[in-house]
Amino acid sequence: MVAQNLKSLTFTYNENEEASMLANSEIKKPREIRYQILNDYEDIKSCLRLRYISYRYVNFIEENKDRLDIDAYDPYSTFLGAYDVTDGKRILVGTMRIISINENSKNISQIAELISNAHDPHIKELDNRPELFPIMESFILPDSYHDHLNTFKNGHQSFHPYEISRLAVRPDYWMHNVDVGLHHLLVLDSWLNNPPRNDFLIAVHPRSRRRYERVGFEIIPGTKEVLYKHIDQLAIAMVLDLEEYLKRPKSYKETCEALLPHYKEHHYFSRITERRQIERRIKERRKEEKRKKIINEEI
Repeated sequence: MVAQNLKSLTFTYNENEEASMLANSEIKKPREIRYQILNDYEDIKSCLRLRYISYRYVNFIEENKDRLDIDAYDPYSTFLGAYDVTDGKRILVGTMRIISINENSKNISQIAELISNAHDPHIKELDNRPELFPIMESFILPDSYHDHLNTFKNGHQSFHPYEISRLAVRPDYWMHNVDVGLHHLLVLDSWLNNPPRNDFLIAVHPRSRRRYERVGFEIIPGTKEVLYKHIDQLAIAMVLDLEEYLKRPKSYKETCEALLPHYKEHHYFSRITERRQIERRIKERRKEEKRKKIINEEI
C-alpha cells in the first residue's frame, strides 16, 4: 500500500501491496489536525501526491510516472489541506479542492510549473478543461442550471456554482473525521472569499447520499445515477445552498462561527480527534465491511 515515514512529508508509492499495508495500520491515537488553504509549491505538490496515492489505492486512476494527480481543473481550484501536527510534525493527511467557473487558482503558477516539470505525457500535455466542471462530463444538468449562470438578482448573481472535488484522505486517517474538518474549512474560506461562495455541486457515490444530505446537499433535479467518467464508478449529482443549510438547527454554523476569529487572524484552525470518536468510526467501518462481505457472498 502506501509506505510512509511519519517524520517526513514525503510518501513512497510502489504497489497496491504497500497501500494495503497502510490501510491496515490505522492510527488510533488522538491526533492534532490543522486545517488551512494550501499556497506554496511544496504544499500543492504534497496535495497532488496524496490525491494520487488515495485514488490509486481504490483504483480510481491510472498509474503515472510522476505519481501526481493533476487534471485540467486544477488551474481553477482552491486547495484545502489537513495536516497532522502532533508532536511537532507536519504531515498532509487530507485534501479537497473547490473549482471555480471563472476564477484562476491563486496557485496557477505552481500548477503550471508542476505540469512543465512532469515526465508523464498525460500530465505534460494536459488540454484545457473540457467542461466548466468535472461533474458536467458525466451528468446532463438541467437547463435551469445553465440559465442561472447568467441570472442576476438585486445586482448580484443569484446562482454562482462551484464544485467540490477530489476529496482524499490518507487511509490510515480515515477514522479521524478529517473530511468534517475540511468541510469546516470550506465554510470558513467561503465566508471570507470575495464574493462569498454559496452554491456547490458535488458528485458522490450513491452510498454516501444520506451522509451528504445531513450537511445540506440535495439531489440535482432531473439527474440519476451514472457511471462517473474516467473512474467507472456509480455516482449521483448533488447541490448545496450553503446559506440555507446553515439556517438548520444542527448545521456547522455554530462551530464555524467559533472558529472564525482565530482563522481570520492565523489562516488556520486545529481540531484534536477524540479516542471515542476514532473507536466509533472503526466500529462503523468494520460493520460496513461485514455488510459488503455478506452482499458479495449472496451474489
